[in-house]
Amino acid sequence: MRYAIISDAHSNWDALHKVLQDLEREGVEKTIFLGDMVGYGPDPNSVVEELLTKAEINLAGNHDWAAAGKRDIEDFTPLAWAAILWTRNQLDAEEKRSLVKLPLVFENADLTLVHGTLDEPENFHYLN
Repeated sequence: MRYAIISDAHSNWDALHKVLQDLEREGVEKTIFLGDMVGYGPDPNSVVEELLTKAEINLAGNHDWAAAGKRDIEDFTPLAWAAILWTRNQLDAEEKRSLVKLPLVFENADLTLVHGTLDEPENFHYLN
């Protein structure tokens, strides 16, 4: 089985759509998304809808939970902070509910996946 692991779409539907088209053309059978559906880009609702439809596994990223109001944004950079506030106003209620429900960790017998770090994934430790 061919897998694709992608992350950090950040509301860029045009780029995400092209990536998903390429994955389909390449015969990828399962897509896994590791978080940050939203943030920065102009199309948060479209990106959330597309990933919930196309990716078999979707995890929460710090921008996802922040945009849904599930995470504080005090430690975000000024640009990220502004993007989250804008995104909150753009997201439909259904997409916000979907973002809140995204899990932090996917684990099975073969692998463990997170957006940030395995140690305290809920804190989304930023690595420099």
